[in-house]
Amino acid sequence: MADHLESRGAIVVGDGKFGVHAVGTSAYQGPIENLVGGKMPMGYGVEPGLERAFFGALLLPDPDDFYDKNAVSVIIREITVGYLEVVTAKAFVSALAQNGLDRAACRAAICGGSHGPHDNPDDGLFRVRLDVVIPFHFRTPKI
Repeated sequence: MADHLESRGAIVVGDGKFGVHAVGTSAYQGPIENLVGGKMPMGYGVEPGLERAFFGALLLPDPDDFYDKNAVSVIIREITVGYLEVVTAKAFVSALAQNGLDRAACRAAICGGSHGPHDNPDDGLFRVRLDVVIPFHFRTPKI
């Protein structure tokens, strides 16, 4: 019989502002576009008047990451879409440890993804914004 590791997760408390941005999303543009079903003329966002693409995101530490032992993957529907920024990831991993947790979930918004003319070279790229408040606080999921 295989060993079973019990995981402990929670929900990260947010404020509805989606103020934390995942990094490294440029490497995941294809999978992110598949999640939302394609680009839109005005793109996606959390602001009024824009198409909205909200998801649940798993924030999963990756202590075996070659570059950063505090790396935290941002995963939507089992697809990695980016990572927490280095300082944010370190604070998140520390907060998890202080609360006896090994992962947490939060709300995420996929933004950008317009296919119109662009003034900036990175316009049209998808971005992932997370609804979390720093310092991190957690609540128990309601099942």
